[in-house]
Amino acid sequence: MPKQPSRRYLIAPDSLKESLTASEAANAIALGIRQGDPTAQVELCPLADGGEGTLAVLADQLDAKRCQAEVQDPLGRPHTAEWGWIPTTGLAIVELAQAAGLGLLPSEERDPFRASTYGLGQLLRQVLDQRPREIMLTLGGSATNDGAAGALQALGASLLDRHGESIPPGLTGLLDLHQLSLADLDPRLAKCRITALVDVTTPLLGPAGATAVFGPQKGLQPKDLASADAALARYAALLAPTRPELVTHPGAGAAGGSGFGLMAAVNARLEAGGEYIARLVDLEARIARADVVISAEGTLDSQLAQGKLLSVVGRHAKKAGRPLIALCGAVSAEDHLLQAQGITAAFAFCDRPLTLQQSQQDSARLLQREARQLARLLAHPALRNERRCGPERL
Repeated sequence: MPKQPSRRYLIAPDSLKESLTASEAANAIALGIRQGDPTAQVELCPLADGGEGTLAVLADQLDAKRCQAEVQDPLGRPHTAEWGWIPTTGLAIVELAQAAGLGLLPSEERDPFRASTYGLGQLLRQVLDQRPREIMLTLGGSATNDGAAGALQALGASLLDRHGESIPPGLTGLLDLHQLSLADLDPRLAKCRITALVDVTTPLLGPAGATAVFGPQKGLQPKDLASADAALARYAALLAPTRPELVTHPGAGAAGGSGFGLMAAVNARLEAGGEYIARLVDLEARIARADVVISAEGTLDSQLAQGKLLSVVGRHAKKAGRPLIALCGAVSAEDHLLQAQGITAAFAFCDRPLTLQQSQQDSARLLQREARQLARLLAHPALRNERRCGPERL
C-alpha cells in the first residue's frame, strides 16, 4: 500500500475577544492538530480584521517597531498604549483599542455616556511627532460611542455647548453639543495619508447603525438607545453638513461612529480590514497550498456577513475549493448563512456548560482539544483516499 501523503492544514484564526490573541489561538489549534495527527503539515497564519489585536498581527507581518505612548484610557485615567512604527517607509500603525478599547474596562465600568476616544487623539498626536507618511488606523473593539469626537478634541477641534464651554467626554457631551469647529485641528494630519481599517459595514445611524447594533455590548441600556442615536445624528449634522452621504457609508458606524468622524474630519479612507490584511499576508496563495483551512472566532452569529474575518477567509476558501472549519466559543448562525459565507462546518468548542468568563479563561485548552479531535478524525484511514492526487480532497 502506498504511503499516504500528510494532510496540510492552514491555521488562520482571528483573536478571541478578551481571551486569546490571534497568534495564541493559532498556536493552540496547531498543537491540537499535531497531537491528533503527528504526520500533519501545519502552517500558521494569524489574522485580524481591524479589531483589537490587529496591531500585533500587522507589526509581526511588517516587522514594525513597537512603541509606547502615555494617553488616557476610555474613562480618562493614565494608560500606556502601544503603536507600530516602520521608519523606512514612514508607516505608523495605530490601534484604537489600545487607547479606547472595550478590553480596557471591566464590565461594570462600561458606559458610553462617559467613555471617550480622547486617548486615541492623544496617541495620534504623539505619532504625528514622527512625521509619518501614512497612518494605518484600526478601528475595531472600542468602548465608545462618540463618533471619534473625543479624539478630535484631543487633536485640536472645538466642540462646544450652548454656553460656549467645551463638552465633557462621551455621549454625555454629545447630548449638549451646539457648535463644532475644525479650524484648530492639528495641521500635520493633512500632511499624511490616513487609512482606517474597519471590521464591520455598519452605517452611523438607525436600526442597523452603531448605537443600535453595538451600543448594548458597550453598556448602553435599551432606554438610552434612541437618545444616543439622536446625539450622533446632531454631531453628524454639525461635523459634515455638506456630506450627508458619509452617514450611510459602509463602516461609518465602526468603533461607535469613529469611522464617520475620521472620514469627515481628516479625510480618512476606510478599508475592509479583513480583506486588506488577507492581501497583505497573501492568504489566497496560502489557502491554495492547504488541504484544510481552520479558523476561529469567539462567537459566530448573524454578524458574520457584516465584514467579519471568517467571511473573508470563507470567501477565499470557497474560491479555492478548500474546506473551511470554524472553531468558535458559541455558534448561533444558521447553516444557510455559514454555507453562503464559505464555511464548511462550524463547531462550538465549549465541552460543558461554562460561563462566558470560564470559557474565555479556558479557550486555549478548549481550542487545542477540539483541534485534536478534528485532526484525529480526518487522519482516520477510512477517510483517506489512496488515489488522493490533489489538495481538493479531504
